[in-house]
Amino acid sequence: MQQVLTDDLAKEFNWKGRKDKKPFSQLILAEVIKDAAFKRNVIRVDCENEIKKYLSYTADRLNRKRPREQAGLGHDMPNVIPSTPMDDQPELSFDFDEDFDDFDLES
Repeated sequence: MQQVLTDDLAKEFNWKGRKDKKPFSQLILAEVIKDAAFKRNVIRVDCENEIKKYLSYTADRLNRKRPREQAGLGHDMPNVIPSTPMDDQPELSFDFDEDFDDFDLES
């Protein structure tokens, strides 16, 4: 679920749409998730229960995340190293016209 729905968006939903929240059960995304789970031999009812649980714990996840962000520890982003050409490596270049002259694209 965390790959398809951020906590900030998940906080807007619950399964049925009660208490001024939107019904996640009516989204196409809910069907897509249930279908994908079913293909992995997960019963639809079990999948629904897991989605309900995930949505119900959104506030807890946000409350744990907020103090870390306020302390300056940043967001939950992976470590990213900026890409720079290495000094001892030649820079790669690609010339479409030159590299594909031998291919017959008509057939």
